[in-house]
Order: sequence, then structure tokens, then C-alpha cells
Amino acid sequence: MNFQILNTNPKSKMGIADWAHPFSVILFSLTSLFLLFSTEVLASKDKTCLTVLKGLLPESVHVRGLVLANQSHFQPMIDYHSLVIGNLPQGSSKLYYVANPDLVSKHFLEELKTAAPDDARNIIPIRVKAPGDWIRDYGPQVVKGKNGEYYLATFRYTRPDLGDTNLQKQKVATALSKKIGLPLKQSNLEIQWGALWVDENARLFISDKMLDFNEGLTKLEVEAELKNILQVDEVIWLPALPEENTGHLDMYSKYVGNNRVLISASRSKTRKEMLKATKQKLEDLGLSVIEVPMAENKPNSESTTFTYTNSIIFNDTVFVPQFADTNNRDLPFYNIFSETDKKARSIYQRLGFSPEKIIGVNSATLNGWGGSLHCLTCQLRDDRPLAKSRKTP
Repeated sequence: MNFQILNTNPKSKMGIADWAHPFSVILFSLTSLFLLFSTEVLASKDKTCLTVLKGLLPESVHVRGLVLANQSHFQPMIDYHSLVIGNLPQGSSKLYYVANPDLVSKHFLEELKTAAPDDARNIIPIRVKAPGDWIRDYGPQVVKGKNGEYYLATFRYTRPDLGDTNLQKQKVATALSKKIGLPLKQSNLEIQWGALWVDENARLFISDKMLDFNEGLTKLEVEAELKNILQVDEVIWLPALPEENTGHLDMYSKYVGNNRVLISASRSKTRKEMLKATKQKLEDLGLSVIEVPMAENKPNSESTTFTYTNSIIFNDTVFVPQFADTNNRDLPFYNIFSETDKKARSIYQRLGFSPEKIIGVNSATLNGWGGSLHCLTCQLRDDRPLAKSRKTP
């Protein structure tokens, strides 16, 4: 089986000035991106895409736009960006690059656009200061209204430690709305997108930690607003993973289409009980639940969350976190992590992804910074056939 395992170099010392040097890893990756991107072809083999009646578009719907945020210009984070964008599947997608104008030079952005001039239209820089590199937390998402109209939905995003993040978030959402050509709808709820997912039946599954973010509202009031802004029929609350700071559902679960959900399996007693109860709840709701083990170095370890559900599904390709450093097999726990890495890849293959489309990305360092692959990206989805779509995100 021809799985791909990609490694970053978190010890890299490359600075801004080094971009003048043949751009090292990222230019190679961006060149690959440009060669892969096409405005004519869909990623699916039959050139069709799943459609839904209404609601927030689920992860089973085609991606037509990808958003990344470079706010820190932190080289190891850029290395992760380069690994993702350099391995995107062929398709009609555009890349929206949200760049901090104080740190990311215009020269750097121009190099993004000139790396492959014929396809430069697919790299769209957005020079605004944003709340951070974890675009999943605050980036807007595409919703299909009950009358078939499409719009971008956005929530409040408040991080006092990072300044006026809600204003920054709003500038990002407004810029994307203009670039994409979809209207923007704002909710006053304080919600982070990694804390929720939806299925094709307009059912919203959301972490109960989001209730703590909206203390002035009742549960019924929060649900009513969620139904309104996301056009869903039902709101289902799920618990946050014990000893995990974000409270995000993507740290232990992932909807993968066709009524199927991945859920983590843990050897930790506290987590095991919570995950078992959540699995039963999802099954009682008619979902098919597939367990994928966490990468844990000891049975009762909850200090880190090495999860395989924080992956990126991009049409027929999936980027899967990996935790065994294949460049250093003498590291502690290599054998344990190597085994769970292998199991995770095999589970994604059982879901229908071909081995060559399962991209393993070493994510141990990324997890140490407070997130993982899914957290790095914001996908803009569109369930319309490309020929009928007036303007592709």
C-alpha cells in the first residue's frame, strides 16, 4: 500500500529574509499546488458532488476553496502550510491566504502569485490582521438556506489575550465574503467552529462547552440561534473530551459522510468512559460509529491529545495526523505511535480513500502548539455542480 508520510522540520531557523533564497520547501510545494489546481475539473471521479437540502455544508460536500492564515510568520507553522498545499488534490479550488500585513511582506505574497504565473489566479492573498494561525476557530463557513441561497456564516470570536479578535475576525470574514461573492451573516453567539460538525440531514452536533461561552443565554436560546444562523433542524449536544483544553469535537470525533462518524478510542479510564457513552449516543441517533485509537504512550496519560480525527478531508484526499517520527525511530514510544498511525491510515482506507490519497503528516509538534491539521484550515464548500455554480469560492 502506497501511503505517503510527510515530515516537517520544526527546528528550522529560516527567517523572512530567507525567502529570497530559492524559497526552499515552500516554493516547491506551491509549484505543486499550481500544477495540481485546475478550474475545469472536480476532484471526484464522476465529476458530481453530494447535495444537501439545506444547512451548514458537511465535510462530505466538495471543497472549492481553502483558507489558511499566516499571522505569526512562524517558520515551522509555514512548513505545515507548505506540506498541505503542496499535496492538495487536483480540483477547482482556490487558496485564500490570510496574511498579517505587519509580518508577511508583499514580496512574499508576490512570490506566492508568481511561482507559477499560469495559475496565479488560484492564490488570493488577503492582507489583514487576524486572530491567529488557527483559522478553523474563527473562519466563516458556507451555509445553504432553505430556499437554496448560499451565504457565509460567522460567530463572535473573543480572545482578550490577543486583542480585539472579534473585530479582526470580522475583517477576515468581510474580505472573504467580497472575494467569494457570497453574503455574510453574523451571529452574536460565541462559537468556535472546531467545536461542531453536521451531517447531511441538517443535524448539528456541538460541544456542550460552547454553552459556557454564552453564559448570558439559556440553552434554548442558544439552540434557536444556532438553528437560525446554520439552518439546521436539530441541535445535539456532545461532551467535551476530558483533560482537553479547547472543548472541540474535532479532537475526538469526525463526521465522514453517509451516516458515518469516526470517534477516538482511549485507554485512559476517564476518557474511555466518556467516549463509550458518546459512541452509544451517536449509535442511538442512527449513526454508524467507527473507532480509531488515540496515540497514547501510557494507559492513563491525558496530558496530550494525539488524535487521528483532527484530519483534513479535501474531496478524494485526506490528510491524517501521524505521531511516529519516521526520521528518528529511536525516540521513546516510536513503536507504539507507529502502530496506531498504521491503524489510523487503514481505517481511512476502509472509509473509501485510496492509499495514495491518504497523506500522513507528522503532527506531534503541531499538537504541542495547541491544535492539529483540521485546526489549521478552513474549507469553503459548495454542493452545486461546477457548471451551475456562477462563482466558485
